[in-house]
Amino acid sequence: MTNKIFGAAAVAACVALMAGCGGGGGGGGSSGGTSMTSSAGGSTGGTGGSGGSGGSGGSSSPSADPITKFMGSYVNTCSLDTAAADATTGASLYSKYAISMQVQKSTTKVGMQVIVKFYDSADCSGTERLMLSRQGENDYMNIDNTATIGGLQVARATSGFGGYFADADGKLRTVSGVALGGTYVVGVSAVKNLAYVDAAGKFYSGDMNQPLDTNGYPTVLKASPDATKVN
Repeated sequence: MTNKIFGAAAVAACVALMAGCGGGGGGGGSSGGTSMTSSAGGSTGGTGGSGGSGGSGGSSSPSADPITKFMGSYVNTCSLDTAAADATTGASLYSKYAISMQVQKSTTKVGMQVIVKFYDSADCSGTERLMLSRQGENDYMNIDNTATIGGLQVARATSGFGGYFADADGKLRTVSGVALGGTYVVGVSAVKNLAYVDAAGKFYSGDMNQPLDTNGYPTVLKASPDATKVN
Protein backbone atom coordinates (compact mmCIF):
# COMPACT_ATOMS: atom_id res chain seq x y z
CA MET A 1 0.00 0.00 0.00
CA THR A 2 0.96 3.64 -0.34
CA ASN A 3 1.87 4.59 3.19
CA LYS A 4 -1.16 5.62 5.24
CA ILE A 5 -2.42 4.57 8.68
CA PHE A 6 -4.46 2.06 6.99
CA GLY A 7 -2.16 0.94 3.39
CA ALA A 8 0.31 0.20 -2.95
CA ALA A 9 -3.31 0.25 -3.18
CA ALA A 10 -4.12 -2.01 -0.32
CA VAL A 11 -0.72 -2.07 1.28
CA ALA A 12 0.02 1.58 1.36
CA ALA A 13 -3.39 2.12 2.71
CA CYS A 14 -2.50 -0.39 5.33
CA VAL A 15 0.49 1.36 6.81
CA ALA A 16 -2.02 3.91 8.00
CA LEU A 17 -4.63 1.56 9.93
CA MET A 18 -1.35 0.89 9.54
CA ALA A 19 0.11 3.58 7.21
CA GLY A 20 0.99 0.81 4.74
CA CYS A 21 -0.70 -2.62 4.53
CA GLY A 22 0.68 -4.51 1.62
CA GLY A 23 4.04 -3.04 2.40
CA GLY A 24 4.79 -3.59 5.98
CA GLY A 25 7.52 -3.47 8.52
CA GLY A 26 9.78 -6.03 10.08
CA GLY A 27 9.11 -8.52 12.78
CA GLY A 28 7.47 -11.90 12.60
CA GLY A 29 4.78 -12.89 10.19
CA SER A 30 4.60 -14.80 6.95
CA SER A 31 4.34 -14.05 3.26
CA GLY A 32 2.01 -15.86 0.96
CA GLY A 33 0.00 -16.98 3.98
CA THR A 34 -2.80 -15.66 6.07
CA SER A 35 -2.20 -12.96 8.33
CA MET A 36 -3.91 -6.38 14.88
CA THR A 37 -4.60 -7.78 18.25
CA SER A 38 -5.09 -6.44 21.88
CA SER A 39 -6.17 -7.62 25.25
CA ALA A 40 -7.96 -5.41 27.74
CA GLY A 41 -6.65 -2.60 29.68
CA GLY A 42 -3.90 -0.87 31.63
CA SER A 43 -1.88 -1.96 34.62
CA THR A 44 -3.59 -3.86 37.37
CA GLY A 45 -3.19 -3.07 41.03
CA GLY A 46 -2.78 -5.64 43.80
CA THR A 47 -5.69 -7.81 44.84
CA GLY A 48 -7.11 -7.25 48.30
CA GLY A 49 -7.58 -10.08 50.72
CA SER A 50 -10.94 -11.62 51.37
CA GLY A 51 -13.28 -8.83 52.34
CA GLY A 52 -10.41 -6.36 52.05
CA SER A 53 -9.79 -3.62 49.53
CA GLY A 54 -7.55 -3.96 46.50
CA GLY A 55 -3.93 -2.90 46.56
CA SER A 56 -2.72 0.43 45.29
CA GLY A 57 -2.85 1.19 41.58
CA GLY A 58 -6.14 -0.47 40.77
CA SER A 59 -6.94 -1.74 37.32
CA SER A 60 -7.74 0.80 34.65
CA SER A 61 -10.91 0.53 32.63
CA PRO A 62 -10.24 -0.56 29.02
CA SER A 63 -12.74 2.04 27.83
CA ALA A 64 -10.50 4.75 29.28
CA ASP A 65 -7.48 3.70 27.23
CA PRO A 66 -6.90 5.88 24.14
CA ILE A 67 -6.29 2.87 21.89
CA THR A 68 -9.53 1.01 22.58
CA LYS A 69 -11.69 3.17 20.29
CA PHE A 70 -9.60 1.96 17.33
CA MET A 71 -9.56 -1.73 18.22
CA GLY A 72 -11.51 -4.08 15.97
CA SER A 73 -11.40 -5.53 12.47
CA TYR A 74 -11.56 -3.38 9.33
CA VAL A 75 -11.97 -4.09 5.62
CA ASN A 76 -11.61 -1.89 2.53
CA THR A 77 -13.27 -2.03 -0.85
CA CYS A 78 -11.70 -3.72 -3.87
CA SER A 79 -9.37 -1.42 -5.83
CA LEU A 80 -6.70 -1.44 -8.53
CA ASP A 81 -3.37 -2.38 -6.96
CA THR A 82 -0.56 -0.40 -8.59
CA ALA A 83 2.12 -2.54 -6.91
CA ALA A 84 0.86 -5.89 -8.24
CA ALA A 85 0.45 -7.42 -11.71
CA ASP A 86 0.27 -10.76 -13.51
CA ALA A 87 3.89 -11.85 -13.77
CA THR A 88 3.39 -13.36 -17.25
CA THR A 89 1.07 -10.93 -19.02
CA GLY A 90 1.65 -7.77 -17.02
CA ALA A 91 -2.12 -7.40 -16.63
CA SER A 92 -3.37 -5.29 -13.74
CA LEU A 93 -4.51 -6.95 -10.54
CA TYR A 94 -6.95 -5.77 -7.91
CA SER A 95 -6.76 -6.22 -4.18
CA LYS A 96 -8.63 -5.80 -0.96
CA TYR A 97 -7.32 -6.01 2.58
CA ALA A 98 -8.46 -6.79 6.07
CA ILE A 99 -6.79 -5.38 9.16
CA SER A 100 -7.40 -6.76 12.62
CA MET A 101 -6.38 -4.76 15.68
CA GLN A 102 -7.45 -6.92 18.59
CA VAL A 103 -4.45 -7.47 20.87
CA GLN A 104 -3.77 -4.53 23.15
CA LYS A 105 -0.10 -4.00 23.95
CA SER A 106 -0.53 -0.96 26.22
CA THR A 107 -2.98 1.87 26.85
CA THR A 108 -1.87 3.48 23.56
CA LYS A 109 -0.64 0.58 21.43
CA VAL A 110 -2.36 -2.29 19.61
CA GLY A 111 -0.88 -5.16 17.62
CA MET A 112 -1.89 -5.48 13.99
CA GLN A 113 -2.65 -8.33 11.60
CA VAL A 114 -2.91 -7.56 7.88
CA ILE A 115 -4.24 -9.79 5.10
CA VAL A 116 -4.17 -8.70 1.44
CA LYS A 117 -5.92 -10.73 -1.29
CA PHE A 118 -5.36 -10.30 -5.04
CA TYR A 119 -7.79 -10.87 -7.92
CA ASP A 120 -8.01 -10.42 -11.70
CA SER A 121 -11.46 -8.83 -11.53
CA ALA A 122 -12.17 -5.20 -10.68
CA ASP A 123 -14.71 -6.26 -8.03
CA CYS A 124 -12.37 -8.85 -6.45
CA SER A 125 -14.70 -11.69 -7.40
CA GLY A 126 -13.74 -15.04 -8.86
CA THR A 127 -10.60 -16.98 -8.05
CA GLU A 128 -8.21 -15.52 -5.50
CA ARG A 129 -4.77 -15.21 -7.13
CA LEU A 130 -2.68 -14.73 -4.00
CA MET A 131 -2.98 -13.90 -0.35
CA LEU A 132 -0.30 -12.17 1.72
CA SER A 133 -0.40 -11.98 5.49
CA ARG A 134 1.45 -10.05 8.21
CA GLN A 135 1.45 -10.29 11.96
CA GLY A 136 4.51 -9.70 14.13
CA GLU A 137 6.05 -7.55 16.83
CA ASN A 138 6.74 -4.80 14.30
CA ASP A 139 3.11 -4.68 13.12
CA TYR A 140 1.27 -2.21 15.33
CA MET A 141 -0.44 1.14 15.75
CA ASN A 142 0.49 3.49 18.60
CA ILE A 143 -1.40 6.64 19.60
CA ASP A 144 1.26 9.33 20.10
CA ASN A 145 -1.05 12.22 21.07
CA THR A 146 -4.28 13.88 19.98
CA ALA A 147 -5.25 17.04 18.12
CA THR A 148 -8.40 18.87 17.07
CA ILE A 149 -8.65 18.85 13.28
CA GLY A 150 -11.70 20.12 11.44
CA GLY A 151 -13.57 20.23 14.72
CA LEU A 152 -12.87 16.52 15.39
CA GLN A 153 -10.74 14.97 18.12
CA VAL A 154 -8.17 13.07 16.04
CA ALA A 155 -5.29 10.84 17.10
CA ARG A 156 -1.76 11.36 15.87
CA ALA A 157 -0.37 7.87 15.52
CA THR A 158 2.67 5.88 14.43
CA SER A 159 2.02 2.64 12.55
CA GLY A 160 4.68 -0.02 12.11
CA PHE A 161 4.97 -2.84 9.57
CA GLY A 162 7.25 -5.83 9.50
CA GLY A 163 7.25 -6.31 5.73
CA TYR A 164 6.15 -9.35 3.73
CA PHE A 165 9.59 -10.42 2.55
CA ALA A 166 12.46 -10.99 4.96
CA ASP A 167 15.00 -10.02 2.28
CA ALA A 168 13.03 -6.90 1.34
CA ASP A 169 15.17 -4.60 -0.79
CA GLY A 170 12.60 -2.73 -2.87
CA LYS A 171 13.03 -5.05 -5.88
CA LEU A 172 10.25 -6.84 -7.74
CA ARG A 173 9.23 -10.26 -6.39
CA THR A 174 7.19 -12.94 -8.13
CA VAL A 175 5.00 -15.04 -5.87
CA SER A 176 2.61 -17.66 -7.30
CA GLY A 177 2.53 -15.89 -10.67
CA VAL A 178 1.99 -12.43 -9.18
CA ALA A 179 4.66 -9.75 -9.61
CA LEU A 180 4.89 -7.59 -6.49
CA GLY A 181 6.83 -4.37 -6.06
CA GLY A 182 6.58 -1.07 -4.26
CA THR A 183 5.34 -1.31 -0.70
CA TYR A 184 5.15 -5.11 -0.84
CA VAL A 185 8.93 -5.41 -0.94
CA VAL A 186 9.83 -2.67 1.51
CA GLY A 187 11.47 -3.63 4.80
CA VAL A 188 10.64 -2.65 8.35
CA SER A 189 9.02 0.75 8.46
CA ALA A 190 7.14 3.11 10.73
CA VAL A 191 4.85 5.88 9.46
CA LYS A 192 3.33 8.89 11.20
CA ASN A 193 -0.29 9.57 10.34
CA LEU A 194 -3.70 10.57 11.67
CA ALA A 195 -6.36 8.16 12.87
CA TYR A 196 -10.07 8.78 13.29
CA VAL A 197 -13.05 6.42 13.48
CA ASP A 198 -16.51 7.92 13.09
CA ALA A 199 -19.76 6.74 14.66
CA ALA A 200 -20.41 4.44 11.68
CA GLY A 201 -17.06 2.67 12.17
CA LYS A 202 -15.38 4.25 9.15
CA PHE A 203 -11.62 4.68 9.61
CA TYR A 204 -10.00 7.84 8.23
CA SER A 205 -6.28 8.55 7.98
CA GLY A 206 -4.48 11.77 7.13
CA ASP A 207 -4.10 13.26 3.67
CA MET A 208 -0.40 12.76 2.92
CA ASN A 209 -0.68 14.98 -0.16
CA GLN A 210 -1.30 18.01 2.03
CA PRO A 211 1.41 19.82 4.05
CA LEU A 212 2.67 17.98 7.13
CA ASP A 213 3.18 19.65 10.49
CA THR A 214 6.61 20.29 12.00
CA ASN A 215 6.60 16.81 13.58
CA GLY A 216 5.75 15.02 10.33
CA TYR A 217 2.04 14.31 10.85
CA PRO A 218 -0.64 15.17 8.27
CA THR A 219 -2.71 18.23 9.09
CA VAL A 220 -5.91 17.22 7.25
CA LEU A 221 -8.02 14.04 7.25
CA LYS A 222 -8.74 12.43 3.89
CA ALA A 223 -12.20 13.07 2.48
CA SER A 224 -12.92 9.35 2.05
CA PRO A 225 -12.44 6.56 4.61
CA ASP A 226 -9.69 3.96 4.24
CA ALA A 227 -11.75 1.10 5.60
CA THR A 228 -14.83 0.20 7.62
CA LYS A 229 -15.01 -1.62 10.94
CA VAL A 230 -16.80 -4.96 10.71
CA ASN A 231 -16.58 -5.96 14.38
